[in-house]
Amino acid sequence: MKRQLLFGAIISILGIVPLQAQEFGVYTGVQVVRGELTEYSFTPASITSINAFWDIAEAPHWRYGGEIRYASMSLTPSIDNGWLQEYRAEGNDFSVMMSMRYYYNTPANFYKRRRSFLIWSHFGVGFHAMNYQSTAYGAKGFGSSNKTQLSETRSAQAGALEFGSGMQYYFDDHWSITLVGGVQYTGNDYLDGVSGIGDGEDWPVYAMLGGSYRLF
Repeated sequence: MKRQLLFGAIISILGIVPLQAQEFGVYTGVQVVRGELTEYSFTPASITSINAFWDIAEAPHWRYGGEIRYASMSLTPSIDNGWLQEYRAEGNDFSVMMSMRYYYNTPANFYKRRRSFLIWSHFGVGFHAMNYQSTAYGAKGFGSSNKTQLSETRSAQAGALEFGSGMQYYFDDHWSITLVGGVQYTGNDYLDGVSGIGDGEDWPVYAMLGGSYRLF
């Protein structure tokens, strides 16, 4: 049911965006899932976002939008003589996020954005759907008796609350470059393929750089 809702949201965004979006963007960068693994090793993964945002003419400091993201799960922490010595996880994480941005400054002209440098904070809600294989140990049944053999493909879902910030520079009235970062609360302990070790949930943290094109 949750997977059907995810794909329904993706289809809805893909259907609405080409008709109404004011600005399209493609970002790429790195994501780290802070959880059991990051207590022992820093394990970044790639993340890509396709997004669209709309201005609110009556509230020029605000924009709303949606994103479809893909993050890889390819984790092999280098830890000698530890419980994660031979751990690895492989898979993917698809997510849909709906966001609101608050811009601390606005262009001098709403439609003429050339050489505008904008800074914002954002918050959002979304949903993750993960599929992965791992050699996790002692994790509520998520494990393999052979530490060198990946488990059967597993799946997990999680809601997400996100907070972040970014900056955007317009080369001309249409093209811009964006740097954005954020952190999410998911209430889920499966995003790094390891669960049942320690107390906390997993927190995805990301940073991305990309370009956007403004239609009008």
